[in-house]
Formats: sequence, structure tokens, C-alpha cells
Amino acid sequence: MNLELGKIKDQEKVRGVEIKTIYYGTPKDKILIWEKGMDLPKASEEIENMFHVE
Repeated sequence: MNLELGKIKDQEKVRGVEIKTIYYGTPKDKILIWEKGMDLPKASEEIENMFHVE
């Protein structure tokens, strides 16, 4: 399981609901960031190091 999917699963447990989409912005001006089933690109080594990903 990749880091991003793991964090989504953690949030689902906390919220008690399945997360199907993630948007950034306001309700009237938003951008789709992630939708269930989407493949996420791998983070760069620099970004992984910032979050201490092993």
C-alpha cells in the first residue's frame, strides 16, 4: 500500500465514511485532486525524504 492510500484509509476510519474524492479549494471554486481508482504518481525522493518515507 502506498503512503497516500494509507493516509486515506486512516481518514476513513476516523470519519467513519468512505472517501471517494478529494478536492482543493472552496465549494464554488474547487479542483479535483484525487478520485477513488485514480493512480497517483510516485513522489520524488526529495518529497519522500521530507516526510521520512521508507
